[in-house]
Amino acid sequence: MEKPKRMIDINGDVISEPEHYHESLRWARNMIDAMEEENVDRSDMCVMVERLSEEIKFTLNTMRDRDV
Repeated sequence: MEKPKRMIDINGDVISEPEHYHESLRWARNMIDAMEEENVDRSDMCVMVERLSEEIKFTLNTMRDRDV
């Protein structure tokens, strides 16, 4: 099996970004802008952003195990 690709160096710095990273970031900013336009409370926005992060982490954690 091939060795996993590294995206972060030993210092924790990003050395390469995954495909669609900037597209996802742009989408998240659009979501925040839309909530701002709707006058959503900022603390509620933080909860929604954290929830989105947890959904992404859940997807990552439920991926099948690797043999590496």
